[in-house]
Amino acid sequence: CAAPEYEHGVPVVYGVDLARKQDYTWVVGLDAAGNVAVDEHWQSDWPVTINRIAGLVGRTRTLADSTGLGDVVVQMLQRRLPNVEGVLFSVPQKQSMMEGLAVTIQNRAVRFRAGSELHKQLEVFEYVYTRTGARYSAPEGFHDDGVCSLALAVEGRRRVPEVPEVHAFGGRAS
Repeated sequence: CAAPEYEHGVPVVYGVDLARKQDYTWVVGLDAAGNVAVDEHWQSDWPVTINRIAGLVGRTRTLADSTGLGDVVVQMLQRRLPNVEGVLFSVPQKQSMMEGLAVTIQNRAVRFRAGSELHKQLEVFEYVYTRTGARYSAPEGFHDDGVCSLALAVEGRRRVPEVPEVHAFGGRAS
């Protein structure tokens, strides 16, 4: 799934992992083919972060982590952008999304830039089996913000109706 260069289209869905001080706010946008078309991360205060997210995602479907303080930030985003949907990262929800991301990667249904920070996070991301199921996270000293935003985008893409196939001369498949 990691490629040094690849063509990508306009994002049809975004995943947003929110953070302010210790982690990064991370935004991943996927095009209709599953290519990462937007991959941005930063640390800033909430007003700057909200404006930057709004500028990136516009009216495109967006799934954002609404865990903890993220709930308030998602509500603020939703006032401006009704296309933003909050996703609570409960243990079962995160497990389901990470397993969906793993299957997507195994099926090579997503593509991202080789050597990028996102690629590096995916390389070190791990799971540990516990008595209640698998726990997914980055190892001590690493971050998983990019992985979480990609998982949110993959989940959002799964929910988007299929893009109609367009044939030469602008005709649509029937």
